[in-house]
Amino acid sequence: MKRSDLHNAVWKDPVYHVAKRLGISDVRLGTICKQAEIPTPPRGYWRQLQTGQVPERAPLPRPEDDSVIPFNLDDAAAAAIAAKPPAATKQTVNDDEVKGTPQPKAGAAIKADWLELVPGETRAASAIKGEYQQLLSLAGKFEQHQAVTRFLDQLGNAGAKESLRTATILRSWVATMRRHHAEAGPVEQAMAEFRALSFSRQKPDWWPEA
Repeated sequence: MKRSDLHNAVWKDPVYHVAKRLGISDVRLGTICKQAEIPTPPRGYWRQLQTGQVPERAPLPRPEDDSVIPFNLDDAAAAAIAAKPPAATKQTVNDDEVKGTPQPKAGAAIKADWLELVPGETRAASAIKGEYQQLLSLAGKFEQHQAVTRFLDQLGNAGAKESLRTATILRSWVATMRRHHAEAGPVEQAMAEFRALSFSRQKPDWWPEA
């Protein structure tokens, strides 16, 4: 994805949602944007949009540098994520289709993306499906993560039969891999997202309504 496309994406939708479509955590995406000098919306930006205000969008520094940021996406998917919202058009929607879904106030400068939902499906229901798919993905990674843990245990035990020099090198390598393994695990990945949410002023779409 080009640097300018990622800039468009994070100003089109909250970083949390863009990160989910890219298959990474919002913390990781925030780090990528910082490293690439891509400004992201400040706190309160999306709330201002919802109340009909038009907050200023930070321009992309050094726009001539449109280098590619690697993500596991094909060109069509990257273009869809970065696409600017289409011009607003008048649409007629059945009340049953958006029941229970927050609607923007008149004149609000935001995309009515709830119109893209399946009739009768609320934003929360759609978001829950996405969360569950991510849960299944993390569960698969968890199984692999557990297998690596067992493998490192076996390697550690095997070192007891080796020479002192070999065992010392092996212990050092296993200890290094264990530290990285703990940081890269799916549980830690999930917890990083929950920590980020705990500091966010924006309620996630899947949050149950009162």
